[in-house]
Amino acid sequence: MKLLLFTSFIISSLFGATTLREKILKGEPGDFVVVKMDHFYSLLSLQVCNDFVFTLEEVTIPALSSPTDGNWQNFLNNNAPGHTAWNIYIFQKSDGQLLEVFSKMHSAYLPVDQVYLSSLLNTPQKKIPKHQQRKIGQPPPQEEIDTRKTWLPAFFINGKRCSRTYAVVTMLEWPNDNSPLSRKTFTLYFDPKQPNFPFPYWIECSTEGTPLKMQTIDSGTGLKSSTIIPYRQPKMLHLPKMYNQNLRFTLYSPVYFTEFTITAFSKGREKQQTWKVYPQKETEDTVIYLDVPLDEKGFVPAVWHIVPALAPDLGFIVSHPDLL
Repeated sequence: MKLLLFTSFIISSLFGATTLREKILKGEPGDFVVVKMDHFYSLLSLQVCNDFVFTLEEVTIPALSSPTDGNWQNFLNNNAPGHTAWNIYIFQKSDGQLLEVFSKMHSAYLPVDQVYLSSLLNTPQKKIPKHQQRKIGQPPPQEEIDTRKTWLPAFFINGKRCSRTYAVVTMLEWPNDNSPLSRKTFTLYFDPKQPNFPFPYWIECSTEGTPLKMQTIDSGTGLKSSTIIPYRQPKMLHLPKMYNQNLRFTLYSPVYFTEFTITAFSKGREKQQTWKVYPQKETEDTVIYLDVPLDEKGFVPAVWHIVPALAPDLGFIVSHPDLL
């Protein structure tokens, strides 16, 4: 639960011009940060951003297991020695909905309702003007002018500390969703010299007692992961049936598969015909219908090859035993 909350904190910081989702979509695959929280480091990166989804990958390790040379690419290539969690988060690009959480460490899907992200990705942030930003030292007496300097976090890029004279500082309030983070206020610090970099360099969360603070200890671009996106396999629920002069396929399918290619083959595969098909739904669940018009006279399909456009490797064969 702690790790899922951490990911909620860090993803809540993706500041956008209007929404968090818009900001993250300005980033480039391979953008990453390493964030320190208590005695753990989390390596968080944007890995995939296509027409349908974007993914964030998080690897959590004890601080003592971090690479001594600061080479996070080699660390990832060597299967992140000592990692305590390795999760992939799949979001729908159009609305920021969290679709899947997959644990690479356990080769299993995790419940998405334990990660409080979907509504937050569409929550606007407010920029904090400089005179309202955190200052260094104690405030002066009320009648005196405040001449304190504005506080800044450290900015680390590719293992080196970079000098900055100011930061882009924003604030957001977590939605009232009855979660542990409900109505909490976050203050986030971004690098002004990287306007499209999606991650912050410092996060504070107002809590009772000591504020929760998360510090970015490194950042960079071009981080490549060998992890294959763990899309779920679409499945046929029964053999196709005629429906309004079309052949209807009924599938259980994840919502991120929004386009399919269906190729039909005759017995002996002398003839074939291909269609691009967009799913239909009667409800918001994961049962979809793929309708194919059989418009070629004398063509009797015996085998169908159904392929989701987003993941062609998950294509599968459907055959009718009476026609083989």
